[in-house]
Amino acid sequence: MEQKKYLPNLDQRIALFDLIITLNKEALEYFGNANCALIFHVLELEQYKNFRERGQIEFSVGVTLSYLAERTGLPKSTVHDQLKKMLEQDIFVKEGQKYKFKIGPDGKPVIQTKFPKGLASLRKFTNFLRNSNLVKE
Repeated sequence: MEQKKYLPNLDQRIALFDLIITLNKEALEYFGNANCALIFHVLELEQYKNFRERGQIEFSVGVTLSYLAERTGLPKSTVHDQLKKMLEQDIFVKEGQKYKFKIGPDGKPVIQTKFPKGLASLRKFTNFLRNSNLVKE
């Protein structure tokens, strides 16, 4: 009973961490290394922050190399090398100084078709947050 007092919604928190691990695992499998997966998650985060501010998904939001290095804690040279690899996978683009998700002819991010397992995991994660008592809208 003591746990309930200090950790409300413990089952939901456990489920949340399980979904986070699954999402990270899917990104790691897709990209082949943890640095690329981490950079990918920062780009995802920026999409969610933009959604929170504007109420709509706008995949034209991009981030700079410096911002990615700051957010990930990785050296700029490492981030730069990883971004080169990610650009070769044709799911990201560089426009000016910003890196962002590549948009296909259908107006949707190319990553939706190239990384379907990760997208499915991200949808589960998003739905969980929407339906849980852990966050308030």
